[in-house]
Amino acid sequence: MTFSDLSAHAEQFLALKRAVAKADPHGNSQDRRGLKHREKLLRNFVAYWRDQQCPWPIRFSLVLDWVAVGCDRQHPYRDQLRFYVVRAFLQQVRIFEPATQIPQNIYRPLYRRRTPHLYSEDDVTRLMKSAWHLQRVTPFRRVTVYALIGLLASTGLRIGEALALEVDDVMLNADPPYLLISDSKFGNSRNVVLLPVFFGYIANEKYKLVL
Repeated sequence: MTFSDLSAHAEQFLALKRAVAKADPHGNSQDRRGLKHREKLLRNFVAYWRDQQCPWPIRFSLVLDWVAVGCDRQHPYRDQLRFYVVRAFLQQVRIFEPATQIPQNIYRPLYRRRTPHLYSEDDVTRLMKSAWHLQRVTPFRRVTVYALIGLLASTGLRIGEALALEVDDVMLNADPPYLLISDSKFGNSRNVVLLPVFFGYIANEKYKLVL
């Protein structure tokens, strides 16, 4: 493996990352800055590998040495990012060069998703009833929150998807009735069927809510 070979792999890897970022409809300037920073880190690693006389295969110790060169004790997450950038790159190189060694992940995940709380049917019912004790800021505030909670509980919609619904997105006369969710996460769209449980939640005579 020569410097030119590894540089070519790096440019192919970066071109793929740029293409994915360009196709993302939710990309923003912060994402683009992050990508440019990763490009700089990867090119810096390839240059470091060249300065070390292009040892092949690239060993775990070399990656750690490079991370240590730019180590910042006040910002340890930067070392973690440097490590992940190179590790992702070497995973692609290994497809073409089986001798490539993939460094073992020595860091904890950058982000750990919290365990979600699952609401029981009784929890949902209590939440919906509590909506009728909200301060009446607008005439439809209570009924809107009441219906919104029932919609989220019965369909699994994201809150942003529910709030973005328009009248034309609600197909109550269809068989079965459904919601048209447009431009959702990752730019996807889908139809969400309204199950009988939804109408059971909101068509409650006690609250005189009629669709």
